[in-house]
Amino acid sequence: MAKKSQLPDEVQKLLPLTPAVFFVLFALANGEKHGYAIMQEMDALSEGKFHMDPGTLYTTLQRLLDLELIEEIEKAEASGLEGRRRYYQWAAYAVIADRMWVRTPPAAERASV
Repeated sequence: MAKKSQLPDEVQKLLPLTPAVFFVLFALANGEKHGYAIMQEMDALSEGKFHMDPGTLYTTLQRLLDLELIEEIEKAEASGLEGRRRYYQWAAYAVIADRMWVRTPPAAERASV
């Protein structure tokens, strides 16, 4: 019998992920970032092959916030320009999805099996 997904229906509707959603979540996988840093990380991850303009980025971020896949966080030490930036990180459902993801073990682990 198929195991029921732990993800809510609203989140399951995102599947398969659009490139915008995929790259935003992937960019946030290693920690919190502000919008411009997310764009830079997406450029690095895609080796310059995927570009997202700010309007698409912030629409995607808002959609992910609404679905509670990411959350906005406060940066206490932020001042000046940093104080105006909004920072984002994965929320609980995104962590669940990551844990459910089928992963290929690193080469060293495969070699020892």
